[in-house]
Amino acid sequence: MKTKDLGFDKKNLVVLPSNDEIHKNFKSIKARLLAQQGISDVTFSSRVPSGRLLDSQGGAAEVGKEMQNISFRIADIHVDHDYLNVLNIKFLAGRNFDVNLASDSTEAFILNKSAVLGIGWTSMEEAIGKKFNYGGRKGYVIGVVDDFHFESLHQSIAPIVFVITNGRARNVMVKLKDGFKDETMAYLKEQWSFLRPGYDFDYYTVADRFDEQYVAEEKLGQLVTYFSLLALFVAILGLFGLSSFSIQQRTKEIGIRKVMGAPISGLLMLLTRKFTFLVVIGLILAVPATYFGMEYWLENFPYRVGIGIWPFVYGGAFAILFAIVTVSYEVLKAATANPVNALRNE
Repeated sequence: MKTKDLGFDKKNLVVLPSNDEIHKNFKSIKARLLAQQGISDVTFSSRVPSGRLLDSQGGAAEVGKEMQNISFRIADIHVDHDYLNVLNIKFLAGRNFDVNLASDSTEAFILNKSAVLGIGWTSMEEAIGKKFNYGGRKGYVIGVVDDFHFESLHQSIAPIVFVITNGRARNVMVKLKDGFKDETMAYLKEQWSFLRPGYDFDYYTVADRFDEQYVAEEKLGQLVTYFSLLALFVAILGLFGLSSFSIQQRTKEIGIRKVMGAPISGLLMLLTRKFTFLVVIGLILAVPATYFGMEYWLENFPYRVGIGIWPFVYGGAFAILFAIVTVSYEVLKAATANPVNALRNE
């Protein structure tokens, strides 16, 4: 979840709160911010990646030569003209919004791949120029972008439509340059104290917000690790005690075998075979339960890895090795002892 390619560049994206005054004067504010050496891009939008896609309205699209109502949910994001460029979103067909075309602000729509396929257009190119109505806006499709993970990987990629905002933009997104973070954040804090007087300087980064959404899985992983180590420790103690008791019961047998010329390696194999067999039986019982339990848990995630055989191979080898090492201590102690003492005790 933390290493998957999200389909856009989340690095150095800082999100700041906006208001009506900032939106009204955004053109001059943007020019002022871009004049700083630590800032490469500035844009604004109603939603930013790592948030939820909670906004949607009804619409219709031209399919064939008829307008058909859209029967599924398409989330809308109201954006600035260069929003998609700042995120470095890949275009599959058509073009981006053009600030020099007035019609783009009122009639143009950009869809993602999932929306195009859901509508029923057979290719991304077919969607370009098609009539499209959404909410109270009527126009046409000018571009199609590739699917990307706007929300966390707990959710599947949703159909999205992008439109130029007419006021619904409460997030200013600033892309920082490498090596200028501290001084740039100090500058932004100073600017926002004037732009939003009476409010604390509040911001977050897109990368951090994505990571915060996986805290529950990280804590679960830590708990599993701790309890696994505890279970392993208890199992080793039990195996050590059982092997010690079993070997004490066979002290005379070990002494006789040594007198008869049995090598230490032979005694090791003889006495560890039983415990290794018990561990193998445990693995036979544990592996299917673990596999199906993990498969059931992973079904809760739309994007997930396969389990495969290697974790069980490594885990099984690790368990058998620990069993042999644990038992071998008592076996070696008994096998290297003077056999006369063992026979005399009888």
